[in-house]
Amino acid sequence: MKNKQLSCFNNTTTNRFNYLDMPKLYEYLGIILFFYSNEHEPIHVHAKKGEFESKATFCIENGVITEIKIVNVKGRKPLVNKE
Repeated sequence: MKNKQLSCFNNTTTNRFNYLDMPKLYEYLGIILFFYSNEHEPIHVHAKKGEFESKATFCIENGVITEIKIVNVKGRKPLVNKE
């Protein structure tokens, strides 16, 4: 049986930077998707709109994304779905 590689953690960082100084991946309806270049595992991206911010954490098994978890960012108001 092959060893299963799993990368999915729920770490947080207290070291925050100005999100405008970080690489922006995409912007849609005012929501900016970006990442901090010196951040921790697991692989994740941040989403920010105004004072709200959440992050999407990617769970990877054997090189395949198996789950995406939406996680609150410590010290930030979470983005919420307002359909």
